[in-house]
Amino acid sequence: MEQSTCSRTTGARNTSVTTLCVQTNKGCCRHHCPPKNILETQIVVRNSATEATLDVLLVGGMDCRHVLKSLSRLHCHAGSLAGDAAAGGGRRRRVRFFVAETVMELVARQLLFLLAALEPPDRLGRTEKVRLLLELLGNALVRPSTALWLRNAARLLVDLVTDEAALRRRLPLVDLSHLRHRDRDRLEEVLAFYQERPQNFRVGYHWDQRLRRHLGVRYDTRAGAFDWDYHMVLKDLPAGDRVCVHEYLQWRETGVAFTWLEAEQSEPNLTLAAGIVREGSRLMHGGYLGDIVTSPFIAYSIELEPEDASEVFRKANDRYVSRSTDAAERHLNRVAYELQHREPLRDQAGATGADGGLVLTRVTDSSRLDPAAPPEEDDGTLRRVRRAAEMKDYEPLAVPDAEVVFLSPRFLQAPQEGRTRYARRFHVAVLGLGLGERHLEPALRQVLAPEAVVLVEGPRFLLQRREARHQAAQDLGRRARDAGLAPLKPFDPDKDDYAKFVVDAG
Repeated sequence: MEQSTCSRTTGARNTSVTTLCVQTNKGCCRHHCPPKNILETQIVVRNSATEATLDVLLVGGMDCRHVLKSLSRLHCHAGSLAGDAAAGGGRRRRVRFFVAETVMELVARQLLFLLAALEPPDRLGRTEKVRLLLELLGNALVRPSTALWLRNAARLLVDLVTDEAALRRRLPLVDLSHLRHRDRDRLEEVLAFYQERPQNFRVGYHWDQRLRRHLGVRYDTRAGAFDWDYHMVLKDLPAGDRVCVHEYLQWRETGVAFTWLEAEQSEPNLTLAAGIVREGSRLMHGGYLGDIVTSPFIAYSIELEPEDASEVFRKANDRYVSRSTDAAERHLNRVAYELQHREPLRDQAGATGADGGLVLTRVTDSSRLDPAAPPEEDDGTLRRVRRAAEMKDYEPLAVPDAEVVFLSPRFLQAPQEGRTRYARRFHVAVLGLGLGERHLEPALRQVLAPEAVVLVEGPRFLLQRREARHQAAQDLGRRARDAGLAPLKPFDPDKDDYAKFVVDAG
C-alpha cells in the first residue's frame, strides 16, 4: 500500500476529521459472485443431520449477501433442517452464521445491512428498503434520505454495540459476544464516523485518485479503457453481458451504480471509507474502500430466480430491455419479501421499471454541497425514511432458528489462537476471493467438522486474461490439497462461482 503526503483537517464539530489519502490498486469491498444460499449445499445438511445446530463460517464475505440470501430461504429448507428425531426430539435445528472479517469497517457495513433488512414494513417499505440496501452496497453517492437513515442507524448501533441487553432486544439475530473489547472500541469508532458531516469524506476525490492509481498513463483515455474492459472482457464472461453497458461505463466514471429517475444521489456513502481510526479528538480515514473495476452489478444483477429471469432478461433488437438496476431490485425485492413473510414470492411482475434513471457526468465533490439545502426528493420517501430513522423502540422482523455471530479479526490474524474454541465446529466454510484463499491452509481444517464442505469463491468475474483465471484455479486446487481438502466436483473457473471441497477423511 502506498501512502501520499496529502492530508487535511476539518474542524466541523467538536471532532475534526483528518483525511489521510491512501491509494491502493485493490479495493477491499468487492462483489465477485452472486449471493449463494448456503443451505442449498445438500451434503452440508446430510453430514450434519445429527447436530443440534448447523454452523457456517463465512470468511471475507464483506457485504452480507450470502447471509441475507440464506436467511430469506430458510422456509424452503424446513424439512431438511428438521433435525434427527432421535438426536433433537424432532425439533428444528438452528443455523448459525459465523462472520469473520479482517477490518471492523466491513463488520459495521454488515451490521447496517442486517439492520436495514430487518426493518418492519410499517417503518420502511419494501421498495425503499431495497433501494437503500443497493445504495449502501454499491453507490459512492447516495440520496439524502439514505444518508439520513445511515446517520441514525449508526447512532443506534453504537448503543447496541455497548449494551448487550439492548442488542438482544433490538437486533436479536446478531451476536457480538465473540468480539474483544478493543474490537468493540474500533467498531464504535467506525460507527461514530458514519455520523460525521458528509463533507468529511470527499468521495469524488478519492474515487478519482483510485482511478489514476489503477489506470496510470491510461487515465486520460479512461473512457476507452472502460469500454475495452466491458466489451473485450466482462461481456464475454458467462452472463457478463447481462450487465448494462451504459450503467457499467457510468459507474466506472462516477462510482454510482444504481440510479432511479425520481432521485438524485448527492451525499457521500460514508460506509465506503477505509482505515477509520481515532487519534485524540480526531477521526481519520484512509480513502475509498470499494471496487473500481468489476462493479457491484455482479452481486444482484446477473442471476435471478427463473420466474424473474424470464421477464428481466428478455431481449428486444438483441438488447436486454431491463437495466442492471432493475434486475438488482427484482433480486433484493424477493429476498426482502421472503425475509418478511417466510414464504415464496409468487409474482412480482411490474415490481420494477426500466425508467432510465439519473445519469451523472461526474462524481460530485461533496465538500462543496450546501448541507442546509439538499437536493429535492420525493416528500413521501423522505417522510417514510425520517420515520424509520427515528430509531425508536420497535420489533424487528423475526428470523426464527437463526443467528449471525461476528468473530474477532484476531480469528484470521492469528490462526493458531482461539482454534480450541472453534475446534471441529463448522459444517461448511465459505471463503471469499483473495482473503479466503490466504486462509485456505492446514490450520483451517482444525475448525472444520468431519466431512465439512468448503466453498471458495473463484475468479470467474475477475477482469483478467483467461490464462490468469485458470492459473489461479490451479493454485487454488494445490492450496486445498495442502490443507487436507478433496475436490467435491471438478472446478471450471470460467463457469463456476465456487470451487467446492470436502474435508478429506484420509
